[in-house]
Formats: sequence, structure tokens, C-alpha cells
Amino acid sequence: MLEAICSHSDAPLTVVTDSRYAQQMYEAGWMERWERNGWDRKTSIAGREKPVENLDLVAAYHAVASAHPDLIVEWVKGHAGDAGNEAADALAGKAAASGPEWTPPSKPERPQASLF
Repeated sequence: MLEAICSHSDAPLTVVTDSRYAQQMYEAGWMERWERNGWDRKTSIAGREKPVENLDLVAAYHAVASAHPDLIVEWVKGHAGDAGNEAADALAGKAAASGPEWTPPSKPERPQASLF
């Protein structure tokens, strides 16, 4: 997703994903809320906070998505016969088996709490 968004930054773009998590992070505004909360998310009614998992990827996704005003992220059910999704799954499988591991552009630092 990150590569697609980065390589189409000057035109309207619809990204189709089988990840509800990736879709909701963007469309429901979760990333903005997590960033405002110092990259923590509430996990229970008691209000306990838990760090966002895979912060390096989530922060990179947030940075490139925020810079793309015409981005739409749509969800499609995976392994359900959608031709584009099946092709993407096949490519991802090949890349995972033979390609180098992808490294995000930068890892954000978690803000430190202040006592004052």
C-alpha cells in the first residue's frame, strides 16, 4: 500500500485491500487519534492504554496517506474470487518467499511523558 500511495501522490487514488485493519486505520481516522494520543490506543472500558502495534509501519502509512488528499481506501473480502485481490495475494506470496524484507523509511520516536 505504501508504495502505491507514494508512487501516485499527484493523482486521485483508490487502494483496495483485504485488510479491514488497514482500511479502518485510514477511513475511520484511527491513525489521527493514535497520533494525538502519543501513539497509544485505549484498549478497555477502564481506559488503559496500549501502544500501537507495528508502529513503524502504521506511522509510515499515516505519513504517506496524510500527504495524499485524494486517497480512498476500500475493503474487499480476501480469498473470495476478486481478481485483483487474488493477483495481489499471489505477488505477495512470491515476494515473501524470495524477496528481501521491506524496511520502512523511518521509525518515529514515541514521545516521552513529562512530569511537569
